[in-house]
Amino acid sequence: MRKFLVLLALMLFLSGCSREKSAVSDRAALVETITVNLESTDTYLKYVGIINSDSFKKYSFKSSGILKSIYVQQGQSVDEGEVLLELDKSDLKIQTDAAKNQADAAYSQYEKALSGAQDEDISAAKIDVEKAQAAYDYALLTFNDTKILFEEGAVSQSSFKEAELGLNIAEKELDQSKEVLNKTLAGTRSEDISSAKSQYEMSYNNYEAALKLYEEATLVCDVNGYVADILYKEGELIPAGYPVILVQSKNQIATVGLTQEDSEKVSVGTLARITVNNEVYSGKITNINQTPDEATMTFTAEISIDTDKKFYIGSIAEVELITGKSDGIYLEIPYILNDGENYVYILEEGKSIRKNIEVLDIVDDKALIRGLSDNDELIINGTDNIKDGSHVMKK
Repeated sequence: MRKFLVLLALMLFLSGCSREKSAVSDRAALVETITVNLESTDTYLKYVGIINSDSFKKYSFKSSGILKSIYVQQGQSVDEGEVLLELDKSDLKIQTDAAKNQADAAYSQYEKALSGAQDEDISAAKIDVEKAQAAYDYALLTFNDTKILFEEGAVSQSSFKEAELGLNIAEKELDQSKEVLNKTLAGTRSEDISSAKSQYEMSYNNYEAALKLYEEATLVCDVNGYVADILYKEGELIPAGYPVILVQSKNQIATVGLTQEDSEKVSVGTLARITVNNEVYSGKITNINQTPDEATMTFTAEISIDTDKKFYIGSIAEVELITGKSDGIYLEIPYILNDGENYVYILEEGKSIRKNIEVLDIVDDKALIRGLSDNDELIINGTDNIKDGSHVMKK
């Protein structure tokens, strides 16, 4: 009898447990959902870039000299037309003035050749002829008198030869003065004008060269930028042609090294996002080198940065080169489950439905996936308590 009562009690207990278990299994699990939609997002290539100036200019002097004055400081903002440095120009000033005097003198001779003989020139030539004629007449008279005396034995042969030489000299000087007078009366010859012109042009070119060296002994900035470095101090001797000061343009760029495959996906004008110090700026590709870097075998791309803010040269930038648009469903990465396959649960007619998905790409902290449809209701919380086909209810 006692054994029967024990068995009956056990049966009643197991029956109660079974009913309790059935009630639990029929109870809907509470879940949280979101509606997923097709999104249009940028597709891009991501690179780490370096901040550079779009131009980096080295200034040097054309002539050597002592650095007299430095008018700027390293890091200073400079504008086009601003004076940077200057040599001691005292020696150059002397050379320039001497060259100008020579050019002026040559020009005077050229003008004189063009204008022809003046009245005073003709008068002077006539007076020279008269003087030469008088000297010749006197030399001729002396020669004749000396000849008679020589024939009579009254003078020596050396005295006769001396009188004869004096006559010959006087005759040549007379002929020369008459020739000058004739040329003066006839005017300047074309070849003399050409010669005077050539002399003037050569002298003027020398003056221009000296003036240019004088002016270039003052370095003037021809860009808007910043002084990157000054390589000499005042009082030092500066060799001709050696860089003295470096100026970087205010326009800054980010440079990246593109792989051969990626270089074919972008072009000049491709839009970009540039992140520097956690701040995002817009820009675009302005140049792509057509030959690869020998060390990295990448193609250097230059990307403009649309900001007036100054960055330190060499700063690191994150660069996203936008290659197009992509339509798809993007999920937060923690929403994706995995049991050897990537999957999620969606809510359909009060039940959890397992959907296997394919991850196509990772964009920032989201995954572009395939396997869901627009407006699917994605279960994002409570997935630990459900399986495919479970009864679920939204919180």
